[in-house]
Amino acid sequence: MNNCKWTIEKCRQEALKYNRKRDFKKYSGSAYYFAEKNHILDEMCSHINNKARNFWTKERCHNEALKYETKLEFSIKGNVPYKKSLEKGWDIDICSHMKSLGNIKNRCIYSYIFSDNSIYIGLTYNIEERDKWRKLKKDDAVTIHIKETNLQPTIKLLTDYIDINDAKILENDYINKYRGDGWNVLNRIKGGGIGGKLKWTEEKCWEEALKYKTRTQFKKGSDSAYKSAKRNGWFDKISKHMIWKVRYWTIEDIKSVALEYKTRTEFCDGNKGAYTWARRHDILNDVCFHMNKQIL
Repeated sequence: MNNCKWTIEKCRQEALKYNRKRDFKKYSGSAYYFAEKNHILDEMCSHINNKARNFWTKERCHNEALKYETKLEFSIKGNVPYKKSLEKGWDIDICSHMKSLGNIKNRCIYSYIFSDNSIYIGLTYNIEERDKWRKLKKDDAVTIHIKETNLQPTIKLLTDYIDINDAKILENDYINKYRGDGWNVLNRIKGGGIGGKLKWTEEKCWEEALKYKTRTQFKKGSDSAYKSAKRNGWFDKISKHMIWKVRYWTIEDIKSVALEYKTRTEFCDGNKGAYTWARRHDILNDVCFHMNKQIL
């Protein structure tokens, strides 16, 4: 069939002969590349994709999730089962053992507790990163006390990651409580400070993106992280887990959409997906016959 002029229907019939994409590509390369070139490969291989999707049951996704400590690690190393768990709404159950991480809007209250009845209380979006940064600062209150006493503190989380405004109030409450109970509180300034503005690194953008199931939700919920990811070229990578539906156009669909516009420019701007599909399948002139003549 290598000399056949492929149509969508002929390509679909050819694809049905294979149970794996690699076999389709190996034994009917021209049909495979026709589908790939016209961006319909997933549609042609839907019978194959459905088998792959059915493999990831909730139990299998859970077993995979147990290998990871955070959602970020799960999304990177187990992207397929992670995405499946989002689609099915299993993520809350199967990720319950994972560590929580904060962000620009959510912080936790933590403490460094010393055996000499000294304590430091603070708030952070990532306790591990905060601890690393603290050890590098010679003028840090905890670092100074360690050097003076040769004691190693125990780190204890006093709250989960909560709204930053609530966290600022609670930090002061904890400081006052421990002072009232006779502790030597090492804090040198009033609680409630959040330090410098959180910088959106690739990892932090990724952690933030994992809270959302779609790109639209991500943009609405965390516009600064969304824009930072777009600006730095990380967006496609950090949104791989997100659910998005591919629209498989029919000629009737395209005709119906095209009738909403008076010019090709309006058509392209208003529905670029439909316009591109029409152009790629050589039906643009047919569906735009009613429009004012404009070459785009």
